[in-house]
Amino acid sequence: MPPRHGEQLRSHGCRGTWTGLARWEPPERWRAVKIVRRLRRAARIVLIDEEGRTLLFRGVDPQNPSVGPWWFTPGGGREGDETDEQAARREVYEETGLRITEMSEPVYAREFDIVFGGEPIHQVETYFVAHVGTFEPHSAGWTDLERSSILGHRWWKPEEIESSDEMIYPGNLADLVRRHLDNPAG
Repeated sequence: MPPRHGEQLRSHGCRGTWTGLARWEPPERWRAVKIVRRLRRAARIVLIDEEGRTLLFRGVDPQNPSVGPWWFTPGGGREGDETDEQAARREVYEETGLRITEMSEPVYAREFDIVFGGEPIHQVETYFVAHVGTFEPHSAGWTDLERSSILGHRWWKPEEIESSDEMIYPGNLADLVRRHLDNPAG
């Protein structure tokens, strides 16, 4: 026999209120709590070399390594009153040692919610494209967080990105690379 409407439920350590029609209302303290996420604006560059490959970093959340690893393009958060373009250039230099002289206008944008380093974040990313010669990135400009979260790097062809079982962001990266192989201006 179902409980009467409004009757308190107390079985197996669960407590709540029966509302009828097989619907159970959890107690107030169990209801979803609105998560306040810090807004993080970021800029990334899809670096394409003369062989049509793009540079990706392999990363992990050092506080939650079970979530990764995943691959991502160089870039990162804006600082102060930087524009997306300024942030993208600075981040590529810090993460690779390469100074970008020419890059496209924004070619893609995405936003998503993530928890990284234990912090809930709402990230808004803007992507640019730059054609570069093949080079070996170095970590001299990395922050402590980058040193603990970046596991390595690799140059990827679009077909390798598409056929990989690994997590690669953004999800449409192979298409972005192909679209800009012959069009450096974006």
